[in-house]
Order: sequence, then structure tokens, then C-alpha cells
Amino acid sequence: DTIVDNIKIIVKENLMENIFEVSKVAIVITIILFSVWHFGLWLIKKYENKI
Repeated sequence: DTIVDNIKIIVKENLMENIFEVSKVAIVITIILFSVWHFGLWLIKKYENKI
């Protein structure tokens, strides 16, 4: 194991963790946007029924 090999392993592990963190955030944002969108549609339907 050279220093370069160790650095490559560390970078690879950190990259995987970062990708995992980013994808978790992306999934949460998607769920929030989806919920807001559904709530918006529900509000529009409710509002249209009153007219």
C-alpha cells in the first residue's frame, strides 16, 4: 500500500458517502415538492367546488 493508494481509497469512500448524502437530500426534496404539489391540487379542487 503506497500513500497514493491510501488516498485513492479515502477519496473513493468519501465520494460514496457524499453521493449517499446528496441522494438522501434529493429524495427528501422530491417528497416535499410532491407533497406540496398534491396539496396544491387538493386546494384547487376544494376551491373549484365552492364556485
